[in-house]
Amino acid sequence: MTLYEFLQLSEEKQRELLPALKILKPIPNYTRKRWFKKRTHGVKESITELTFGEVNSVKRLVMRETTEDLLRAFEIVYKCKARDVIRMEVIQFYRCMIFITNEVDKVIKMEQQHWNTESTDYDIKLQQAGVKDLEKFGDLPMIDSLAGGDILRYNDIEKLNYLEVHYILWYRAIQTNIQNRFQKLMVNK
Repeated sequence: MTLYEFLQLSEEKQRELLPALKILKPIPNYTRKRWFKKRTHGVKESITELTFGEVNSVKRLVMRETTEDLLRAFEIVYKCKARDVIRMEVIQFYRCMIFITNEVDKVIKMEQQHWNTESTDYDIKLQQAGVKDLEKFGDLPMIDSLAGGDILRYNDIEKLNYLEVHYILWYRAIQTNIQNRFQKLMVNK
């Protein structure tokens, strides 16, 4: 059964089939045969093989949880078109979607673990000043920081490999933590 056929089923029938689909083994890629050519879609092992911009887009789309956004995330990870997705076997589609959601969870946990900076008195003042207002801009403040405020370099940052950018941000978080601890030591001296 194709995804299109599955979506044509009644909601009751879909709910009946979902438990079986949710326990499928995730797949990072699949091969599609077209005429005499075979083409592999997806990544080798992880979405961190994609660009920084692609990974951030996939994270945002998966968190929204709408059907359109999930299909768009699928298109980004597996480098295919919507018409190809709708023609896929529903089992293959769900295996791919399980992979995407698992990978997004891993990336979010990795970012929280690596990019976390220790709280300081300065952070409390920033909170009071309204730094939370920047959250509506998503990744823009991070990209702006990496681009050194140069708007013309934003696209260049987003085209970099995700892991390259991740390591730079991890390095900066560690560096910030060391500087904060050093300042506390100097104040307490």
